[in-house]
Amino acid sequence: MIQTSTNNQKKPKPKLQLNVNITDVQPESTHSSDGWKQQTEVFFHEPIDQSLQFSHNGKTVADVAQLKCGRKYQEDRFVAIPNLNQNKEAQFFYAIYDGHAGHSVSAILENNLHKYLQEENKFCDDLEKAIINGFEKMNKYILDCQDENQLLGGSTAICVINKHKDLYIVNLGDSACVLITEECEIQKLNLEHKLNREDEFKRVEQMATILDRHSIPRINGELAVTRAFGDKKHRQSGLIAIPEIKIHQVDQKDKYLILASDGFWDIIKNDELKKLIENWNRKEIDQLAQYLLDKAASKNTNYKKDNMTLIVVDVQSYWK
Repeated sequence: MIQTSTNNQKKPKPKLQLNVNITDVQPESTHSSDGWKQQTEVFFHEPIDQSLQFSHNGKTVADVAQLKCGRKYQEDRFVAIPNLNQNKEAQFFYAIYDGHAGHSVSAILENNLHKYLQEENKFCDDLEKAIINGFEKMNKYILDCQDENQLLGGSTAICVINKHKDLYIVNLGDSACVLITEECEIQKLNLEHKLNREDEFKRVEQMATILDRHSIPRINGELAVTRAFGDKKHRQSGLIAIPEIKIHQVDQKDKYLILASDGFWDIIKNDELKKLIENWNRKEIDQLAQYLLDKAASKNTNYKKDNMTLIVVDVQSYWK
């Protein structure tokens, strides 16, 4: 029997899409012809090999640079929001999403993760709880998308969001965030989620086959991180999307926050970063991220360099 359509007939479930159209981009948030321009408010980006500056209350508060390096595609994505709460006390959000097996997951995070956090009921009262809940809901959406579209891939995330002078450093995967003081001392603000961490190894070893590839231990011989968004095929092997959160209270000695994907940290270690910052002879941070990435890209390695994305935040500029 052939059924005819009626008003009571259920509509088919809309197909979830991984490739999200970016509708939030304002005209002032497009790239200028010379490679960079002043940015305000929120910026969602297309992959670039250039640098961008972000301002708040007339001051440059963040500098961003990105390089594709030796990879065929740029899978990193970033978000820079100098102030989530317009006309209120400044609350910023900076994040780097390092995609693997494609950019589909990092692109979803770029467009949505900060919104998921803001929509949490506990966002104002219990930010840590809101972050945990927001990450869980975001990952569920991504896994549903992957199930619907039969796609793979995943992404790490390193985010910084403040509540007054408390910085919430939120990490999932192997990117990293460091604090630079006025004396150019470096304090690391997170631990990476990799199998060389004893606690992470013990957590997954009973569920995953751990094999070395290119001298790096990997879950099922593929995944070098133990926490990430997406990666539906590895969810039964101990991979989780529960972030670790560290809270740091800004004091007068703190100068810069530097967030970077692992491609940068593979090449530039803290001792060298300290020297590079000491050699930076400008008070402003404009082009500082590009300067650091250029130094990393110029170093000789016996492997193809990974994508690199770096955000420098002048934390003192928010409270001066």
